[in-house]
Amino acid sequence: MKIKMRSLAASPYRVLEPGKTYNLPRDEAQELIAGGYAVLDVDAVKVERIPPQPDPEDIESAVDEDDNPAESIEE
Repeated sequence: MKIKMRSLAASPYRVLEPGKTYNLPRDEAQELIAGGYAVLDVDAVKVERIPPQPDPEDIESAVDEDDNPAESIEE
């Protein structure tokens, strides 16, 4: 998960500098975000466009009520 650091975070193993973007495991990134030390890197987030959905009235008008096979079955 890509995050952008808001403040310095340092450990014996690494230093995460403010203003820089890092790709971290989801659990580590979420902890830093929850603590206010980082924010989600919005430039790295993929936005997927959802195609427009058909109007329900158009769907109903496309289905002919006389074509219901359940009604044409005789017992």
